Amino acid sequence: MASTSQTEYKIKTEQFEGPFGVLLELIEAQKLDITEISLSTVAEQFLEYIDTHDELPAQELADFLLVASRLLYIKSKALLPRLGPDEEDDGLSLESQLRMYKAYIDAAKVIEKRVQDSQTSFFGKIKGPELATGFYPPRSLKAEDLADAMENMLKRLEPLLSLPKVQVERVVSINEKISHIKNRLTKQATMTFREALDQGTRVDAIVSFLALLELVKNRSIDVKQRSLFEDMIIEKV
Repeated sequence: MASTSQTEYKIKTEQFEGPFGVLLELIEAQKLDITEISLSTVAEQFLEYIDTHDELPAQELADFLLVASRLLYIKSKALLPRLGPDEEDDGLSLESQLRMYKAYIDAAKVIEKRVQDSQTSFFGKIKGPELATGFYPPRSLKAEDLADAMENMLKRLEPLLSLPKVQVERVVSINEKISHIKNRLTKQATMTFREALDQGTRVDAIVSFLALLELVKNRSIDVKQRSLFEDMIIEKV
């Protein structure tokens, strides 16, 4: 269950107003119905929040994606019963990846502090260049770019144990999903969120939702939802 300290970002809907993490806690405790929450409204509020903050910490973005992916997993489970039970752990797998990304950010801060302390101890009389505190990624940097960099770094590390090889089903990336949606909209004026689902898995639903967030942020598409229980309509801007 997500803790309230996981993110300080707050949302306001007709059914709930408060910290984003508390919303997830209430839904997981079955004190609030996920089908009554419009995730498109939540996404639009977060995009407005990003526009008003020039330097959004990467950890806060990771926190939002962590909670949003869990909410999308729960809602897709409630609204898409046709998905098979063998995909039950897909949402948790993505959540684990996002938690690993957060751990990577925290470890980077610890290493940076130790380097600064080392310079102070051994070269106290020499004033070196001042290092910027905190993590301020450029605006063009995306969360998936950091994830790819971390994946490349982990590939260079020698494994501690010789693990058996298993065949893993390929998952479509966010960039591939963005290209798929754009190509569909060049052939037709509108499309639904269900039409964006190629594989019909929960992970595919989460990746499709994150792709919609990126396209809405870039003002490439417009997403509408007539009511809470109807499918989202995607239109090209």
